Amino acid sequence: MMKIFPSEKYEMAISRKQIEILMLLKDNVSIQPKWSFLISSTTNPFYGKVGDNDFRIYRKISYGNSFLPIIKGEIVPDGSGILVKIKMGLHPIIRIFMTFWLSGVALFFVAIHISAAFSGETLDIMFTLIPPVMFILGVALMSIPFYIEAKIAKRLLSELLM
Repeated sequence: MMKIFPSEKYEMAISRKQIEILMLLKDNVSIQPKWSFLISSTTNPFYGKVGDNDFRIYRKISYGNSFLPIIKGEIVPDGSGILVKIKMGLHPIIRIFMTFWLSGVALFFVAIHISAAFSGETLDIMFTLIPPVMFILGVALMSIPFYIEAKIAKRLLSELLM
């Protein structure tokens, strides 16, 4: 089955103590300014929250990207080290918006084909091509920026925690 919404899951085995990992995260994660137009003066690479055994962060960027991955992590003791389970995904509001957008495109495509079938008319080639192209571009619009940012965030997290 095709994955429409971009996401990524992976694990990092780290030979550090849990408290060390938590301190590294807390030292490198800032609280986002209340007003988005205010620029934070910290040099930390991430915004978000760090709990006792989990975190929810996203990369600090100086440009707009609605498809920036939200990084959720769980810190689990694993023998002599720690296993950090990472899930990256879209912000829930973006998922909801893109669900409506893609559903609308798909519904339009189905509706015009059903209408043409019942009326016996042939469809103009543009009505046949535009909705699938819009759907594919919508998925690409989410996926390309997401995976570019996910790759950068993964590298930063690895450098930070390893």
